[in-house]
Amino acid sequence: METAELNDQIGVSGVTTVRKRMPHAWLILMLVALAAGVGVHRLRSYLSGYIYHVRVGGIVLDGVTLPVAQDRLRAVAAQLDSLQMTLRFTDDTGREVHSLTTTPQQMGITPDAERTSKNALHAASRWNSVPALVLRNVSREPPVEVRFVFAVDKARSERFWRQVRQRVERPPQDARLIISPDGVRQVVPERSGLKLPAEPVQSVLEVLQDMRSSVTIPLQTALPRITTDHLHTIDTQLSTAVTRFSEAQRNRSHNIRQATARINGVVLLPGEVFSYNQTVGPRTLREGFRKAPVIVHGELVPGDGGGVCQVSSTLYMAALQAGLEIAQRSKHAFPIGYAPAGLDATVVYGALDLRFRNSTSYPIAIMAYAHRGKMVVQVWGNLQAKRRVRIQRVVHSVIETPVKTVPAPHLPEGVQRVVTKGHAGMKVSVCRIIEEPGKPPVREKISTDSYRPQTRVVMVGQAPRPAGEPTVQPNQSPPQEEEPLLQP
Repeated sequence: METAELNDQIGVSGVTTVRKRMPHAWLILMLVALAAGVGVHRLRSYLSGYIYHVRVGGIVLDGVTLPVAQDRLRAVAAQLDSLQMTLRFTDDTGREVHSLTTTPQQMGITPDAERTSKNALHAASRWNSVPALVLRNVSREPPVEVRFVFAVDKARSERFWRQVRQRVERPPQDARLIISPDGVRQVVPERSGLKLPAEPVQSVLEVLQDMRSSVTIPLQTALPRITTDHLHTIDTQLSTAVTRFSEAQRNRSHNIRQATARINGVVLLPGEVFSYNQTVGPRTLREGFRKAPVIVHGELVPGDGGGVCQVSSTLYMAALQAGLEIAQRSKHAFPIGYAPAGLDATVVYGALDLRFRNSTSYPIAIMAYAHRGKMVVQVWGNLQAKRRVRIQRVVHSVIETPVKTVPAPHLPEGVQRVVTKGHAGMKVSVCRIIEEPGKPPVREKISTDSYRPQTRVVMVGQAPRPAGEPTVQPNQSPPQEEEPLLQP
């Protein structure tokens, strides 16, 4: 019993002893694990400062620190910055149409060694452990590819490509319709053009990232707006308007011919809008126009491009007679001699425009010429768009022409000379009636215009008359201009 009890005591005592020692063992294990974790962390931190198994543009970075990698990539960047590059531009057949030599710096492209090295460090993070490095050596995986980073100076790049665009691009040429005054038609075929892609710098960047110096940039095809297929549908004269001008007024006649040439041959597709100002452009001396009388604040004064309003007015009458939709039109301050009141159209570049829409279902063409004092505008289209159009003008009231006499000491006494013949003021409305087969007539109000009168200015002679000369001489007035003609 004593022995058993002793054994029991020893057993109990042994169990008790083991339980007291177990916490110390777990503590030791935890300390070992912590030490191992700290070691792994320190190892990972150590490895994370290095770039392993990365290739940048043919340069392998393996086991180098970030500063070392940056130094190597800066050297590469300096070479890339002044790299002589050849840009080749090809058409849609692959044929080279132009080439030039330049550098990334001239194109506004700068290699960024710092950002590239940081990207390389990030790509190398997959190797930041001993097992990963062992696996890499065992498997012999190829290096991770990292592309060189480039910064683009947008303003400099746009300036460079704008200059290139002037060299390599070829604008498309629309098909042209030529109709002589006697009705002979000729169609000149269209020609496609070439243009740069929207972002040509991207092609250069892709080549630079591969460390190459030659880049091929395919040019895109620029299609013409008007083709021969469009012009073959134009077979009928829809309207004609005619006005007269004096060839003796050379500057004004010159301006009329200049504006006429710019609207001649214009083709409008269905739904398109014609703008006189956009088509003719600025009426300045630089653009080939001359000084001639223009209306400013209701008075005739010398100005650039005097006479172009006769072209716009003749065109307006032709558009009305063709049944086209009028989008914008302005009247003159007072009635003019070359067009009936209500049928004129004044224009001022940047302010007042003449605009009308091709409201037919077919292309239309404007034919215009000015020769021997006759200004002619014709609208051509498809026979299916031909309609019977009538223009009605109603004069509601007339204001008599005021007269102003001006003493003229250089003229003999009693002699009168008309400087400005003047015009009566009036209020006029214009309506248009369009008739089509099988449909009721369409009557539309076009405009109601009020014109103020223009003063008739007469010089009266004051100088004493030599003995024996007649006391009265006939008035001398500017030549009268003929009324315009509207033809269906």
